[in-house]
Amino acid sequence: MAFLKRIRQPSYGICVWADALCIDQGNEKEKAVQVGLMTLIYPQAAKVLVWLGDPGTEDALVEEAFRGLEVWASAYSNKEEQMRLAGEPDMVGGSSFASALAALFARPWFRRAWIVQEVMVGGFETPPLVLCGRHEISWHRVFTALFGIFSTLLHTGAAELCGPNVMHLTPLLQMTGGTEADMSLTNIIPRMSLREATLPQDRVFAMFGLAEKSGSRYPAPDYGLSVRDVSLIYTRAIIVTDKRLAILSYVNPTPGPDRLPSWTLKLERTQLIRESPDTVAREDL
Repeated sequence: MAFLKRIRQPSYGICVWADALCIDQGNEKEKAVQVGLMTLIYPQAAKVLVWLGDPGTEDALVEEAFRGLEVWASAYSNKEEQMRLAGEPDMVGGSSFASALAALFARPWFRRAWIVQEVMVGGFETPPLVLCGRHEISWHRVFTALFGIFSTLLHTGAAELCGPNVMHLTPLLQMTGGTEADMSLTNIIPRMSLREATLPQDRVFAMFGLAEKSGSRYPAPDYGLSVRDVSLIYTRAIIVTDKRLAILSYVNPTPGPDRLPSWTLKLERTQLIRESPDTVAREDL
């Protein structure tokens, strides 16, 4: 309700498509069909809006975070300005700006699996507008600012600047800055391991539209399948479709209660996945 009040216009009506409301979340067949339409829906929108919620008692922190991101985004193309900002106590780790960023990125939206589609499908031509209460900023500006912060402060505390939430952000930034050639499930799935999803299957299904957009063809989402079946089917499909064994270098062989084969993706685990240097499949064969 707060979101609808935020975007309503006094002089004219607007048409809003919100996935949580417009898709019957209890209808597995409808959800499966709608997932395949996401890459058509977002590009046709006049504007994609990201709602981070009402800041409440954190209004001042959100305002400072957005203001600082705008400053860093403006300095992105000027290396001298970036280095000047890196030398300012108010713009580096441990500052009030760092605390503001940490509070901003702690919001649940930044951890969701489905946000990757929201920020990527439109591309830089129609970047989403990020709203938090009365404050707003273009996702392109957020991406540009964080890319500048990470590259400038790489050796002086970029991780400290954003706190532990940086682990959730760096894969998202890597994907946002990637090309369509990077959008195979081989490249996407490992970066989704820290994303939160209501259903484990969504760690794959949330990426289906992006992978299809890049020209790859994978089995269509099917919410009637068990987590075990999705793990088996998609691990096989990724290997066959991408004609690479690289996905096996991200597989966690630790046995679990699901008794899945060791070579399958473990979709139920929220964990940081790193490429194993000991896996022969890390190179194409």
